Amino acid sequence: MKFWLAQLLLAAHVVNVAAVRKVAIIGGGAGGTSAAYFLSRYNLNLTRCLPTSPVESCELNEPLFDIELYEKRTSLGGRVQTINFQGTTVDVGASIFVTANRHLRTLAEAFNLKLQGPTLANGIKPLLAIWDGAEFTYREASFMYHPKNWWEKAKLIWRYGLPSLMKVESTTQETIKKFEKIYDLLEEYQWETVEGILSRLELISLTEKSLLDYLVNDRGINKKLVEEFLAIASRVNYAQDVYNIHGLAGMISLAPTSKGQTIYRIDGGNNRFFVEMAKRSGANLLLNSAVKKITKVSTTNSASNPPTVCDFSLLRVQLAVEQENWMTSSNSCSSRASDKYVVHTSSGAKEYDSVIIATPLDLSDIELDLGPDRELIIPPVEYQTLHVTFVQGILNYTYFNFGENDILPTSIYTIPGHQPPFISISVLNRTTANSSFKLFSYEKLSSETLDTLFYFWDKSTILEKNWKAYPKMTPRNAIGSDHVHKVELDSTSVGGLYYVNGFEPFISTMETETISAKNIIHKIRGKFRYSAE
Repeated sequence: MKFWLAQLLLAAHVVNVAAVRKVAIIGGGAGGTSAAYFLSRYNLNLTRCLPTSPVESCELNEPLFDIELYEKRTSLGGRVQTINFQGTTVDVGASIFVTANRHLRTLAEAFNLKLQGPTLANGIKPLLAIWDGAEFTYREASFMYHPKNWWEKAKLIWRYGLPSLMKVESTTQETIKKFEKIYDLLEEYQWETVEGILSRLELISLTEKSLLDYLVNDRGINKKLVEEFLAIASRVNYAQDVYNIHGLAGMISLAPTSKGQTIYRIDGGNNRFFVEMAKRSGANLLLNSAVKKITKVSTTNSASNPPTVCDFSLLRVQLAVEQENWMTSSNSCSSRASDKYVVHTSSGAKEYDSVIIATPLDLSDIELDLGPDRELIIPPVEYQTLHVTFVQGILNYTYFNFGENDILPTSIYTIPGHQPPFISISVLNRTTANSSFKLFSYEKLSSETLDTLFYFWDKSTILEKNWKAYPKMTPRNAIGSDHVHKVELDSTSVGGLYYVNGFEPFISTMETETISAKNIIHKIRGKFRYSAE
């Protein structure tokens, strides 16, 4: 049978295997739960047979993969965490996705998750403002056709020039269109390295220079526009400035502002995506199970140890269009041995055919032992610490040079320069008495700083979190490493050791975690042997 026929996924496959493949997934965040879900979808399209079983006796939908999902905490979501603050459901991190994120939009529809737009609680319209540490350099008014909005736009054109403003939009659209090609490539091409897929998308060159360098020198955009206006995108999305974030990550941070892109979040919190995927995958969920070590061990075939790798002796692809059945036969299982991977936790050790690491290795204590002759080189990644403060109170009008009757913006973003104590301040909910706020900052906000920013703040409501939120996405030329970010860290005849988070130093989003996970699942499926006779 031709190889292309085996790739058709239009109907049921009859598969001849001697044993279920065991897969461990380490990490219950966006990448791990996506891997479990996508692998489980393949299970549903399978009919599994033993080597000697006639086709008519095959059991429908007996899983080919036995999936176990390890999570060191007691809840799922990884860095996508949702909390309830003073009656408002809010995402601590990864708070939005956009129209271009096909996986997340498709999953939201499949799971019947309600999408929320940019409108805040109580129907409050978002109002953006930019603060340079001394004054507002840009500030939206309360409705679209307010004269102030026209005045603010006129100031942008006067200061930065209409050609530069138009180039920003065209450059962002171009980046989005190039990136969207990944969805078609994902169905026909499994990449070995992140650099490889970005090269095919014609985006790799953007990772070799800063966002400022790319926009100013390559695209001819006004430098002041980048530093004074566009800089807010990379700061609020990645807590990194246009001088030190590479061009690709910077352009991705600008995507929500582009024409045709709507900002979404899930009603009840974005971590509902990953709770649903884990639940629907049917994986054995091992919460509160921190993985300490992964070792590779050798196995041998014997009469008491049946072979673990088989050729397909029966393969039937039912073509939905032609209503035609194809059947082929070949030899039964081979006598090859296949190495295994042992996952160690404080409660014991388990053996698997494949292991998918879906947690940043730089932030974990997982030890990888693939044997004395196997040197594993994974490029190191440094992560950016972000402090998030939730507080209820009233902003200090005088600090921001507002009058008492002025309507305060719902989002105040900062730019490099005077170095204000916060990256952004966002309104979560607003009432006549006071409001709930979310603040991003590089350092913990002291009581003195909060006293400066707020006319009043309720100390009993304050909630703080700091964590390694994103990779520091430094231009690759500045890092000086020749090592590439591999998807498959190790390989066996029926499985391997895979790494989801290699994509993060290039693009760090919920969507790219699902894309990276799906690529790995395709690679695991590709371990099957199809007979050519």
